[in-house]
Amino acid sequence: IYLSPALAATRVTANDALNLLEYKTVADVVTSVEIHYDPDPADTVIPADQALIESVWDWDFLTEEKRAEMKFIRENASRYILRIVLNKNALYSMNIEPDAIGAKIVEHEARWWYEASEMNAEECVLRLRLSDESDLHKAAKEAQESGVSFDIQDTVKLYRTQYPMLLESVVLAGVPDITKSFITQGTKKNYSFHHGQSQQDDMNNDVEEKTEFFIETEGTNLSTVLGLPFVDNRRTVTNNVTEVLHVLGVEAALSILMKEMRSVYDKYGIEVSYRHFAILAEIMTHRGGITPLTRQGIGNNADANGPLMRATYEQQLEVLMEGAAYGEKEEM
Repeated sequence: IYLSPALAATRVTANDALNLLEYKTVADVVTSVEIHYDPDPADTVIPADQALIESVWDWDFLTEEKRAEMKFIRENASRYILRIVLNKNALYSMNIEPDAIGAKIVEHEARWWYEASEMNAEECVLRLRLSDESDLHKAAKEAQESGVSFDIQDTVKLYRTQYPMLLESVVLAGVPDITKSFITQGTKKNYSFHHGQSQQDDMNNDVEEKTEFFIETEGTNLSTVLGLPFVDNRRTVTNNVTEVLHVLGVEAALSILMKEMRSVYDKYGIEVSYRHFAILAEIMTHRGGITPLTRQGIGNNADANGPLMRATYEQQLEVLMEGAAYGEKEEM
């Protein structure tokens, strides 16, 4: 993925683009998840979270609207919490704070209520609890008054089954299908053309080589990436030929096929004329799609239905024996 000049200039700016590309969910920044019985939202039984609770429930700094919300939470919220410890290094890398993650979770599922530590805290913690379990509390109270046992463990079961899906489904940043990305340093040639000269005439043009940074990824999503404002969509490319075919058309797919076939041989220092790659790529794409170079692909085409042509791919003996048995002809 090639970037706009402003982002491609340094590794730091390229890293900013990388954070926008790599697909990240809450699960990717979580170190551990614990379920605690912490019945009073305004207090905590976890000593490590005492400072966090005191800062969140400081009534002197709360508006009337916020106080009403906190009062509702204290009376109706779940007595159990999900205590999520976040990876501080991952947060710094993504430039996102625990409070922003909590807000995204609530935006995704409004039934949750959260408390988030500061970024500079010794441990980045996100505390989640269901915001309204008033029906459950009422049933528990009635059971207690009636002397009947009441099992509140359903909440724990709910937490255990729901939190993995919750953490995986809340997206923090990135483009779907791009799982990993890496910054690579390269060189870009800037040409100053003289009148009547082309880019290929290096001897007659002023060429300036400039260092630039681009991004390589695992996973592709070409149509989405090309629409991003910070991406140089004239140079960005993928080796996923099928995706190129769907997004840019058959001519672009042909070009990628030639490039990828040639790169395999170049890697081992084998020189092959580009004409051979061009013929193969043309045969594979001349019908408007991608036809594999196998007996099920090219071998089944009407243009290549002779036994000698089919034998050039696979199972030569079987193809020739079948052709001889049925008296097939090869149009030369």
